[in-house]
Amino acid sequence: MAISLEVQEKAKEIIRSELTSRLTGRVRIETIRATPMLDATDDEFLQVSVVYEGNRKDLDPGVLNGLHQQIKPRLLALGIQTVPSVSYINKTEDGPWSEMAAARPPDERE
Repeated sequence: MAISLEVQEKAKEIIRSELTSRLTGRVRIETIRATPMLDATDDEFLQVSVVYEGNRKDLDPGVLNGLHQQIKPRLLALGIQTVPSVSYINKTEDGPWSEMAAARPPDERE
């Protein structure tokens, strides 16, 4: 199943909601990018980049490590079967290179 734009948007909102509620007062979620990608066995997954504003040390490892367990049931309800790959980028380090990497479609793998 191809992950539609609508499902990508819903997945981003689920991730934003979960992170915002758990990181309140520490960091602010600026942007979330979700791009469907293919892994080595051609299974589709979401590559998610979370751009945040704040101090990196305020990203609670317990919250970040527990994110997958918190969002998994809601992503399954959307039809997303695989765990997304999530990376965190400080707003000050974000730039055109990260947007271009996120925009590469799955069929342009190397």
